[in-house]
Amino acid sequence: MRIALVARLFFRKAYRHLVNELGKRGHFIEVLCEMSSDFKDFYPQENINFHFFRGSGRGLGSRLAFNLFVTSTLKNLMSKHPLELVLIEQEGASGTLPRLYNLAPMVTYVTQCLPIFPLGKWERASFIKLVKSNLYTGAEASQLFFSDMILFESKSALDVFHPILQRIEKIRSRTYLIPQGVPTKLYKPMTQSNVEYIDVQDKRPLILAVPGTLSVWKGVVELLHTVPIIVERFPDSLFIIVGRTPPIVDKIVIEAVDNLIRSKYASHLKFLSNVPLSDLIKLYGAADLFVHASYFESSANVVLEAMASAKPAVITQTGLYKELSELSFGGTVTPVGNSFLLSKAIINMLSLDEQSKLNMGNINRQIVEQHFSVESWADRLEKVFQVLI
Repeated sequence: MRIALVARLFFRKAYRHLVNELGKRGHFIEVLCEMSSDFKDFYPQENINFHFFRGSGRGLGSRLAFNLFVTSTLKNLMSKHPLELVLIEQEGASGTLPRLYNLAPMVTYVTQCLPIFPLGKWERASFIKLVKSNLYTGAEASQLFFSDMILFESKSALDVFHPILQRIEKIRSRTYLIPQGVPTKLYKPMTQSNVEYIDVQDKRPLILAVPGTLSVWKGVVELLHTVPIIVERFPDSLFIIVGRTPPIVDKIVIEAVDNLIRSKYASHLKFLSNVPLSDLIKLYGAADLFVHASYFESSANVVLEAMASAKPAVITQTGLYKELSELSFGGTVTPVGNSFLLSKAIINMLSLDEQSKLNMGNINRQIVEQHFSVESWADRLEKVFQVLI
């Protein structure tokens, strides 16, 4: 099968693992994405060909330019070798589908949800922000309408789009729930994990969070608010937060970070950015507990990565929390945006005896192996692709 994957940013590790898995199975993947320096941890394997868009920026103009690039590239590919389908990662590719209509069967993977953008929650609403929010929301909705098939990563993401699906029969009848997966051979339990640049003493509780970016969306503020509470209860505890600083940092995040850095709790917190994949795997192995405090995630693969590494987890009610709760995963689910309940859940988990935490980690590993491996993800995709074709 010849598949075109349109993933403008292509920064999600999940899609990189997916194309390698599909390529290994004999499918040929044409990847259309922006040229990026963030490819150092990606090693493409067989049957993968890249088409790079060399634009820059993250605004509306950049999106439109990328859409033109996608249209022309796919037309060129179709003239040489017929494509059996086009798989589009929704994030970063909004508004592409109407221009691609009738070129090939098109599948949209919903990986974000702009209709719930909480305008005015953390910053003053403005006319420009309102217009841009409505433009992006309209682009997301039109992309779904013109899709031949729509895939959602989780039940929680599907619930957010339910009002749209309810109103449009064409969309509702072509919707599938296909959770993503992670490579269990890469993320696995480690008997010993040494991270050179982190001073982790024996029996020192290590709490790991991988928000990716230090933003309010990722629940970084709530996570930072738990640090003093946890340290008072566990004086030797250490928080490791892995995430980049976004181009525009939210004021509330800056204030929360500054307050901690100037406090007596500063030595209990480390921020890491641009962590190589090999070191991230070691961090999962060294952690006693994984915490994900995000406001919204369609999937949150870092949770699956930690679970595959046999770690108990505290997560918020987003992403795959419904699926994981139904599978009785080793961890706790807390409400979104509630630092008090988040800190309480972390304390309860750290207070468990070592054997209980080990058992919870082993349960998480088994859940990922059985339900959320990259192989099972590819299996599900192959089945729904055959339905479409």
